Amino acid sequence: MFSLISQQANTYEKHWDFYHAEGGKGFPQDHLDLAYTEIEELCEVLRQEGVIVKRPDPVKWDDWYETPDFKSQGMTELTGTFPQ
Repeated sequence: MFSLISQQANTYEKHWDFYHAEGGKGFPQDHLDLAYTEIEELCEVLRQEGVIVKRPDPVKWDDWYETPDFKSQGMTELTGTFPQ
């Protein structure tokens, strides 16, 4: 839910309704497909220039994580792209 003051402090007010409605949902698949294609194209250009490209392992967004103070079940694709 988009109600944290810290999120409102760094997001334009005109976008608050969007984040309130869409918060916690993933990005549309067509956006993800396009982003993946663009990243692969960039990696290929870098490889052709002799750069060794190392790709990270995919993130398991629904994994549990914990600290000594709290425990939570992951983040969403949307919140994971905007770490605070």
